[in-house]
Amino acid sequence: MNKSSAYKASEFCHTLQLDNRDRPKVVSVPGHKGKSYSVILRRKLRTDNITITTECSLTTSNGDIPCKGNSHSICYHSLAALIHASDCAGCKISLCETERAAKIKKNIGGDVIRAASYTSGKSVWLLVNLSEKLGRVGTVDDEMDNWQRERDEEELHAAQAVIDEQTWHQGVQ
Repeated sequence: MNKSSAYKASEFCHTLQLDNRDRPKVVSVPGHKGKSYSVILRRKLRTDNITITTECSLTTSNGDIPCKGNSHSICYHSLAALIHASDCAGCKISLCETERAAKIKKNIGGDVIRAASYTSGKSVWLLVNLSEKLGRVGTVDDEMDNWQRERDEEELHAAQAVIDEQTWHQGVQ
């Protein structure tokens, strides 16, 4: 894992696209020899954890080419995009090569999140501390509560749409 290059590159990243919660979804990352990479961050919430998959592509005039580094590991461009996303969220992350190392560091505070290469499936572990930078408190549990609240609202809107349609059909008859 090339942490040094990732931290250096993260200083020059910029967000190309946000998700529906205003978090970086597509990040432009500089590479060696003037190359530019595009990293897509996909957040997957499970009942007890969060996984972020990274898909990295070299941007060329002929289209995007999958990053070679992300095909056998998780490339430093993806790590830089994760660092950039954490900076945008106002939190501090530590990159760990194993889940065990992240859990040991967790004793000092924070949540453990898995980040995986979309191409190779190889993982790194992030120790995320939301209170480090902004003095605020947030956890994976908070993220899960927000996700559940969004799902509940979507189900409520879908049910309301069905009721509205049934009411409209009854009024027409």
